[in-house]
Amino acid sequence: MPNELGRVLQGYLSQQQQDLQLQQEQLQLLQREQEHLLKLLRDALDMSEEELRAALKSTNARKRFVAAYAVGERRLFWQDDLIPLLKDNTDPVRQASRRSLVILSFLQLNPEVASGTAGNGASLAELTKPRDFGPLPGAKRAARDKAADEWADWWNDQSKATLKPLNSRKEAEPDALAGRLVKATGERRKELLKEYVETSGTEYTLAIAHAIPSLSGDARKEAREALAERLSNRKETTLRRYLEDDDPEIRRGAALALGMRDAKETVAEVAKLLLDADPSVVRATHASLRSLTGEDYGPTPYATEEEKQEAVKKYQAWRVRK
Repeated sequence: MPNELGRVLQGYLSQQQQDLQLQQEQLQLLQREQEHLLKLLRDALDMSEEELRAALKSTNARKRFVAAYAVGERRLFWQDDLIPLLKDNTDPVRQASRRSLVILSFLQLNPEVASGTAGNGASLAELTKPRDFGPLPGAKRAARDKAADEWADWWNDQSKATLKPLNSRKEAEPDALAGRLVKATGERRKELLKEYVETSGTEYTLAIAHAIPSLSGDARKEAREALAERLSNRKETTLRRYLEDDDPEIRRGAALALGMRDAKETVAEVAKLLLDADPSVVRATHASLRSLTGEDYGPTPYATEEEKQEAVKKYQAWRVRK
């Protein structure tokens, strides 16, 4: 009898070990899947607008998922591209599209937040709540269709409040210059970037910034470097003002330019951009702060809002100590 009991116990322990090994393998698989999705998301956040729109229509559900997610993160008012994805066969794609539509509805209803003029002291209670017409996770086809129709109707009602058309030569000039830059390739693009960096006039700063979302890969990298170089020659008072600009590329370039100028007295102001809604601005700000302070207080690429707030406090405390 004792021998029989020993065999039973041995079998039980062996089964437990097998179950534990299976759980560990499943956990490793989940971790690899998460790392893959995070890489896809990072890529989507840096795509040109043309590439991002193509990803929204990809036959690969993962690509559609990260593209739909990135649209909200980048504050692109592409509701017409997102609404059809509310009927997607894949639930994560539907929920990513829903999330971005909710973000965009909040920005539409609170233009002062979208433009960055709400101020740090703005109370959530004072802001208009976003819309959310669903669909809920796991919703049936009828519910998905209803949600898509309700979102479409709401955005149609908002159509008069969309982006204003260019109505002056001063506004049109930067976009015309940006168009030249986007169409140029190879050495011609490098020549134009050099020209835009060296030519006086705010329109050339705006032209580079306006072109960047339509560029990708090395072209985008070169344009961002050119913008930071151009801004590094501006007065510090101008760069401080640019830290609060409506255009995320201007904010990003200003943060990098202050780092290039080793303007340590601006650390507290630069640190505030760690809370920026645009991920590329946060990454550039982090790099600039590391250069300015010689310290790395974060945040990590996927930090929570609380962790970002903590990083801001640490950089601002560094400035006080200095």
